[in-house]
Amino acid sequence: RLGIARERRKYAPHVTIARLERAPEAAVNDWVASHALYESATFRVEQIQLYSSVLARGGPKYRVEAELPLAPA
Repeated sequence: RLGIARERRKYAPHVTIARLERAPEAAVNDWVASHALYESATFRVEQIQLYSSVLARGGPKYRVEAELPLAPA
């Protein structure tokens, strides 16, 4: 009805944490182990942005799909 071709692939929502190309498994495991106890200072989050990405030849292209303001604490 909207004039957009229907997606035929099964819907698979996910969150991408990292993209690794040709990274040695041992190096990835070492990095994860050395950063597993990471802590940061407290910070305020005022909104959440939902992005979509499309993989292209020059790298992924990102687009903000929604901005969700958070209620003040």
